[in-house]
Amino acid sequence: MLWSALDTQALEQGSMQLQSRARKQPAELKEMPLYARVKAEIEGFGVSLPLISKLKNEAMKERHWKKLMELTGVEFSMNPKTFTLQGIFEMNLSRFEDTIDDIVTEAMNELKIERDIEAISRKWRSTQLTVGEYAKNGVFRAHLLLPADDVKVELEDHTLQLQTIQGSRFVTTFAGQVK
Repeated sequence: MLWSALDTQALEQGSMQLQSRARKQPAELKEMPLYARVKAEIEGFGVSLPLISKLKNEAMKERHWKKLMELTGVEFSMNPKTFTLQGIFEMNLSRFEDTIDDIVTEAMNELKIERDIEAISRKWRSTQLTVGEYAKNGVFRAHLLLPADDVKVELEDHTLQLQTIQGSRFVTTFAGQVK
C-alpha cells in the first residue's frame, strides 16, 4: 500500500480483528509452531501501529523526514508514487521509537507555530486603519491615525503571542517570520 493512501484507522481495525481471530482459534491449532509464528507477526504489527500513526501525522513535513533519515542513518525516498508501508517495515524504524517521538513532537509544535503566524499575518493583511486629517487654525497640517482601541488591543495580544512563540524551542524554522 502506498504511504500516501494509508489509512491508519483501517490498519488498526484490521489488526484488532486479526488478533481477535487468532485468540479464537482451537487449542490444537494454538499448539502448532506455525501458529506461534503467525501470532508473533500479528502482535508485532500491532505494536508497530502507534509508530506508523505517528509518522503519518499531518505535521510531518519534508524537513522532518530528512531529519529522521539523518538521525537514524536510514535513507529512503519519500516519493508519494513509490513509498509504501512495506518500506517503513523494511527500514525497521521501530528501533528508533524515541527519535521518532521527538521528531513528531517537534513537527506538531512547528505546525502550531506555523498556523499561529499565518493567522496573525492574515489578520494584519486585512486590518483597515482609519486616517483623518489634522488641521490647526483652519490649515491642514497632517494625516493622523484615528482612535482604534480594538486594533491596539489586538496589536498588544499579537505582540505577546509572538514573544511567546519566539521563546519556544521549536521556533528555529520560523525565527525570521516571527522577528
